Amino acid sequence: MRLLAKLSSLLLLINHFSLLQPPMAWAQTSITLQAGVQLDDKVPSLDETLAPGNQFNQTSIEQKIQKVPEQNQWYKIPSWAAGSWKTLKAQTTSYKDETTGKNTISGFEYTMKAAFSMGLEKDRTGQIWDFVDHNYWTHTEYDSQDAYCFVTYTAPGTIDNNTFRKSSRYIAFVVDKATKKIISTEQEQAVSIYSNQSTTLMQKKAWHRVFDWNGNPVSSAHNEVNCIRSNYFIADPTTFTADGRLLRPLFKKYLIDNGLAALLPQGASDIDAEINSVMPAPEKHKRK
Repeated sequence: MRLLAKLSSLLLLINHFSLLQPPMAWAQTSITLQAGVQLDDKVPSLDETLAPGNQFNQTSIEQKIQKVPEQNQWYKIPSWAAGSWKTLKAQTTSYKDETTGKNTISGFEYTMKAAFSMGLEKDRTGQIWDFVDHNYWTHTEYDSQDAYCFVTYTAPGTIDNNTFRKSSRYIAFVVDKATKKIISTEQEQAVSIYSNQSTTLMQKKAWHRVFDWNGNPVSSAHNEVNCIRSNYFIADPTTFTADGRLLRPLFKKYLIDNGLAALLPQGASDIDAEINSVMPAPEKHKRK
């Protein structure tokens, strides 16, 4: 089986350390940027054992991070955004050092090679859907350091005319490979807005803000990147979530539970046994 395809999209965020907007339960005083995008001006502090200088332990960290409860939630993807994409370069159009208040506006361009995909299932009408997944780790290895990111929240994407908006948040740790001590801890938010340029080109504008472990803002920036289509959408019935749940039965169950049985790719009577046979026991849904 294949791990949730959209996980690769996190590489775009890790490359320039960005996170996404928190849910209402985390609402703080915020600033409004272009296109109505809001980013917090402060977030809650983390447990002091997650601060730089402490030993890095994934199990211990998960016990001290505020998590969003697991749920079976899906959202629609515009047809022009569905499929596989790659990026080669990105441009920072503005940057602010939050500790000094200094603003920098420039067209600084940098290499950002990454791949990501959007869309996981298609309903009976042809509408493409994606799954809300969070509370999972990503890991990037370097020569003497490891970068770990724990995705704490991903918001359902929203479609507005010819744009598609996504947001989420995560906590990034840079760890010394030899000592396993935390070098840096950053809480990060980001909002990304995608717009359709052509059948093979999509533009992404990303607003992101970085906070230290105490919740104080460190920096904020706006980036732009062109996304080049590498493949059109193809549903894969073997894709599963970060915690090991097969996605296709979850999608069908979501449609039934939300009164959308008419959108089922096949008749409801044909899939009851399928759902029951592949759904793990409830206690197995929890991530460790």
